[in-house]
Order: sequence, then structure tokens, then C-alpha cells
Amino acid sequence: MRKNCKLFTGVYFMSQDLEDFKTVFLALIKTRGAGRKYLQRVLNNCIDSSDPAECAVKMAVSDLKVQSDLIARGQELKEHLKEKGVSLLLEHELPPRLRGTGWLFAQGRIELLQKPGYFFLGLVGSRNPQGDYQNLVRKTIKAFAEYTELVVVSGLARGIDMVAHSVALELGIPTVSVLGYGILHEYSTRKDYRKLRERIPASGGLVISAYKPRELPRRSNFLERNQLIVKLSDLVVPVQGKVPSGTYSTVTKAVKMGKPILCLRSDEVIEIINYLENIHYEHRYILNSEEFDEIAAGNILRSIREAKPTNLKFNFAKEAE
Repeated sequence: MRKNCKLFTGVYFMSQDLEDFKTVFLALIKTRGAGRKYLQRVLNNCIDSSDPAECAVKMAVSDLKVQSDLIARGQELKEHLKEKGVSLLLEHELPPRLRGTGWLFAQGRIELLQKPGYFFLGLVGSRNPQGDYQNLVRKTIKAFAEYTELVVVSGLARGIDMVAHSVALELGIPTVSVLGYGILHEYSTRKDYRKLRERIPASGGLVISAYKPRELPRRSNFLERNQLIVKLSDLVVPVQGKVPSGTYSTVTKAVKMGKPILCLRSDEVIEIINYLENIHYEHRYILNSEEFDEIAAGNILRSIREAKPTNLKFNFAKEAE
């Protein structure tokens, strides 16, 4: 076997071959006319070739009429990303649950995506939450952390998302933030956002983005971001949200993917609960907030791991007694 090589789609590549390809790929990201579909086509056409970097350069020169100095142009962006602690992960470097994403930019503890055994808890909700939502988020995270090696997933938006990340950091639980914009984009000047954005990778967490490094946020990006949250999560928890809303779009994506969904009854999430019950979604777990505790979380985990979807219309805690 060749030394210093990695296996992708059954083909062995020298590590340097892969790095050269990433350099060209980064250059294309900076090139006008190279949109996401084109970048995906380059990835699909070249990753299995004998010289993926040369293949990408030839495509760019032919299709986009660019100069062939892409290695030099891409190296500049690569060095800047390295300074920021950002890595480019291509499709074949992603875990199976994230396949089909194409590529990701990642800052922080990449092992969170690669190490088996983690349970990814996706917490989503309103940007303008009501009531005692902070304690509800804390209660949910602590309950599941009693029984599994937990990773909290959310989207770093104002409201429920930021609370989820903050509580995870407070409890010493790793957290993954999925952005709806470029990983180098300064999304907000708010002090609380900027501080949290810096703390996540610095504290053993991870920030990921499927967009060009400086891509601006768009509505469609956030909807796609929601899909990535669902793909990564083993259980999706809509803490608060109306119909329609971003939270609702996340729930509908979870339904399409057959992902388990947990709702703790409240007026702020009743419309989503009604949606799940009306479609008779079999992977739903619906409990009253006061009934949910560590025992209930443990039973939910057992049910998910045994791949036995259940319509929970009873109190898990009472069953355990």
C-alpha cells in the first residue's frame, strides 16, 4: 500500500494529491462564475482521477477561462483559513450521516464528527422565545447527558439556539454550531454573539458551514442549514416554534428523514405537536414538561437505539417505576 495516503471511494490518494486538490478547490471558491453546482461538479469529476488537482485546473481553464495559476491563488485562502483554525472537509472526509453535503468548512474539534459513539442532540427554536425556556433547555440537555456521551447541535441564531450552545458550554458538553453563512462572515456585532462564536471552538466544540467562507446569509441558506442540523442529529428537539416558522421547517425535514423528534408540551410548541400528531408520525416522543426527567430521557435513548419508534402517549417515568 502507498505510504501517507488516504482512501476515498475505493481509490488511494497521496496526502499531497488531496492537499493540492483542496488548494485548487479553494481558488475556485474565490472565482467568479464558480457557484455551488459547478464546485460540486468539479468535486464529482475530479476526486477519483489520478491527479485530482490537475483535473480541477483543466476544468477551470476550459469552463471558466481562468488562468492556470490556481494553486497560487488557492494557497492564499488556505493560509488565511489556517490562521483562523479553519479546515476544508471534502465529501469523502465527512461521516456517513453528512454525506451528500459536498464539503464543509470546520473550525474547532473536528473529531466530534468523526468519533463514533456520540449522541447528537439537535435543539432548535424561536429567535424570540417566551416563558421559562432557558430552564427547559438546561433540563433537556442535563437529562440526556446522564445516559450518553452527548453533543449538542444548534444553529447559533438568537434565542433558543444561543441558549442551547451556552448551556452546553456551561455544563462542559461539546456543542456543534451549524451556520447559515460563511465561516469567516461576521454575522453579528452583538457582544453576546461574538463571545459565544469564539467560545465554541475554543472550548472543544465545533463550528461548521457548507457555504463559501465569506458568503452572506440568505433565507435559503438558513433553510438548508436546518437540513444539515437534522442530518447531524440523532434526536431533534423543537423547544419552541409556530407553524410556519424556521423551527417548523426543521421539523418537516426531520420527518422526511425519519429522525426521532421530542416535544415537551407547552403553548409555544403546540402547533408543531399538532402537526406531528395529525400526520401520525411514528418517531415522535411527546411528553408533558413536568413528566420529563432523566428516566424519561434514558427510555427515549433506549427506544432510539433499539430502533423501535414509539408514539409516546404515556409517562415514561411512571412506566420505569
